[in-house]
Amino acid sequence: MVRGVIQYGNEKSRKHIINATRNTIAPIPQKVLNELEDKLKQIEGTTTPQEKYNFLEKELIKLNKSRSKNVKKNKLGEETLNLMEERKKMLEKRKDNKENISIISKKIQSSIRIHRKSERLKVLREQIEKTGGIKKGLKELREYTQWIPNIKTKSKKKNEKLTTKRPSIAKVATDFYRKLYTNTDESIQTETGKEGYEEIPGILESEVIKAIKTQKSGKAPGDDKITNEILRESLIAISKCLTNLFNEIMTTEQIPIQWTKSTIVLLHKKGDKNEINNYRPICLMSNLYKVFSKIILGRITKQLEENQPREQAGFHADYSTIDHIHVVKQIIEKLNEFGQLYYMAFVDYNKAFDSLSHNYIWKTLENQGVDKKYIQIIKKNI
Repeated sequence: MVRGVIQYGNEKSRKHIINATRNTIAPIPQKVLNELEDKLKQIEGTTTPQEKYNFLEKELIKLNKSRSKNVKKNKLGEETLNLMEERKKMLEKRKDNKENISIISKKIQSSIRIHRKSERLKVLREQIEKTGGIKKGLKELREYTQWIPNIKTKSKKKNEKLTTKRPSIAKVATDFYRKLYTNTDESIQTETGKEGYEEIPGILESEVIKAIKTQKSGKAPGDDKITNEILRESLIAISKCLTNLFNEIMTTEQIPIQWTKSTIVLLHKKGDKNEINNYRPICLMSNLYKVFSKIILGRITKQLEENQPREQAGFHADYSTIDHIHVVKQIIEKLNEFGQLYYMAFVDYNKAFDSLSHNYIWKTLENQGVDKKYIQIIKKNI
């Protein structure tokens, strides 16, 4: 009789990334901040906006790396490790310690459960104190990051099939969003000249400070890995340099090349996970770009708010859709009271924000009195 083992050569693909470490952040020493401020002063007025931005980005990345450290998660605890060391010694004389080994093994299992529960509660407590909720804590406690398992693709014969290879999944997603974002409507064109430009005030350092301070914590950064936390901690050192840089960008309309690139992450919304249409794209962009955008938004918000009708409650400051819901409920009650027939229509647009034509946005901004300079700057960032 011949007995053998058949081994298949198919390599297993990694379905997830294990989160075995926890990122800890150390405070930035004042000496380091002073050195950074001195370095940034040296490049004032000597370089182009792009070169200045490259230098600032490089220094912030270096600063971010120096203050962050990945610490291996202790999933067992000191008590468990001591018990395991004790059991290791017993195993050297297994025959004489069978009963004791069984007892200490149960203690080890119990100790692991207690430690894991304690660590879980500790993380949740920290996040509740920081953010007032447990969402960030649950994200931190997640053991691994799940990838998209497979996606449906259509062949030339229009037959659907599942693809599990990451390059193929990436291609399906790329083709889908390229088609979605391609503007095929040429019915309206906007002027690109500088006619009608008005003199706009320069960006103040106070605007930069306010924008950085109001950035949300715990948000994913762009490819540069510069977080909102590092911007806030280094605010005193970088605020003047950022103010000058933003004013140069406004004057020259030269946008740093880094702002035109972003990473798209897909989050499953609902329905079949194999359908690319059931994923919501999240765009990870540079936080420095978000600060600049917030300053521009702060300047044009008042103009936009004044042009919105009272009937629009959604996406309108100091308004709430609760008021509209209350009005609708009152109308329904009255119609029911008098026995009258009524109809209600609800419209749900597919990919509403993603499918907006940019040309219509520019024209609408212009019609609502937004200065052409701001519109041109926004265009440059698209």
